[in-house]
Amino acid sequence: MLRSVGFPSNGVEERDMRTFTGLIGIVLLLAAPMALAGNCMLPGSFDRTNAIRGDLVMVPGAGTACDIEATVAPGNDLNGGAFAWYTLPAPVSPWRISFRIDLSGMGDFQNFFDVFHFLSVSTRHPYPQVDGATALLNTVVFQNEDELILAFFAACAGEPESLCTRSWPDDPLSDGDLLRFEVATGAGDGHVRWWRNAEFSDPPTGSLENLDNAAWQGVETVALGLFETTGNIALNGATLKIQDIESPDDTLFWGNFDP
Repeated sequence: MLRSVGFPSNGVEERDMRTFTGLIGIVLLLAAPMALAGNCMLPGSFDRTNAIRGDLVMVPGAGTACDIEATVAPGNDLNGGAFAWYTLPAPVSPWRISFRIDLSGMGDFQNFFDVFHFLSVSTRHPYPQVDGATALLNTVVFQNEDELILAFFAACAGEPESLCTRSWPDDPLSDGDLLRFEVATGAGDGHVRWWRNAEFSDPPTGSLENLDNAAWQGVETVALGLFETTGNIALNGATLKIQDIESPDDTLFWGNFDP
C-alpha cells in the first residue's frame, strides 16, 4: 500500500493520492507517434503525441516551437487524456522543465473533486516492481475555496512503495502562470522543486527535499498535457493550453544552476 504524507493543513484537506498513481504509465504503453500538424515542431526533447478519449492540437508558438492544446472529451475517465511525451535514452538527474499554462478552457471548477494532471515524470525501469513505483513526480491540480491548488506526489522516503505528497494553498494557480520544475535523485538528498512566475535561480515556490529516491535512477519518460481528470472536468470535458515549453536541452541549464 502506498504511504501518503499528507498535504499541509492550511484549510486544505489531506487526500489519498493512490487513485492517481500509475495510470499515465498505462496510457504511455498504449501510445504511438502521431503526425505533427501546422508549421511548428514539438519543443525540446518532445517527439511524440497521443490522445485517448481526447485531442491534442499543436499551434505555432514562439519561434519554431509548438504550443499545445490538450482536450479531454466530456464523460471522460481516469484513463483518458491528451499529451506530448518523450523517453530519453538514459536516466537524467537533475532534470528541468519550464512552461506557461492557460486555464481559460478548463471550465467551471465546483468542488474539491474537480482534479486534473498535467505533468508526469518517471523512469522506464520499474524499481521496485510495484504499481506506481516508477513515478518520480506527478502533478495534480484541485479546487479549494474557489482557488486552483497545485499539488504533487513524488518517490521518497526509502521505502519501496512510498510516495510523498504536498500542496501549496498559499500559492494558488492563475491563468498565464509560468511554471518551472526540477527533479533530482539522490540517497537522502534528492528533491522536487517548483517555481511560479520566477527563475530557476530564485528560491523555489515549494519543494520536497531530502528524498531518498536514488533507486529511481533519474528522469527518462515525461508526459505533458491533460490527463487523469475527475469530477466536473471529466464530466464536462476541458482544454488546457500549455505554452512556451522548454524541456531538457542545454538551453535550460543557464547560469546559477547548482544541483
